[in-house]
Amino acid sequence: MNKREKDRFSALFWVAIAIGICLGSLRLSLGEFHKPGPGFFPFLLGSALGLISLLIFWQSFKRIPGDEKKAFWPNPQRSLKMTYILIALILYALGMNYLGFLLSTLLFLGFLLKAIEPQRWSVVLSGSILGTFFFYGVFQYWLDIPFPSGIFGF
Repeated sequence: MNKREKDRFSALFWVAIAIGICLGSLRLSLGEFHKPGPGFFPFLLGSALGLISLLIFWQSFKRIPGDEKKAFWPNPQRSLKMTYILIALILYALGMNYLGFLLSTLLFLGFLLKAIEPQRWSVVLSGSILGTFFFYGVFQYWLDIPFPSGIFGF
């Protein structure tokens, strides 16, 4: 089985999963636009998964010169950055209960801006602070999702 056949098979598999997610979310009730029900976000995610899978399926029929000769990890430096990001995401998820949303998000964004794609300290500090308070505002006040306060109480 070549790469294109694998892409087609996996894309159809994920289309089937997406259909299952959408059907399951319809049973939960989508609600209304201004008052979404419990099935609204799963339906959106299932629809996005299905759309992306269909695009991959369609793209597998296009012929791209030199497509079969590309290395899986063409740039080892980028794969190392991806590993750092994965470790940072795991630590972010685990540390949120201990440090709280604000501090863990601030540290996570700071790490991404300084270690992954190095920026000036002014960009790192302003981007981390603004990003943290933006996400806090969206989730805490607009979507009314409570976050863990952590050991410091914030």
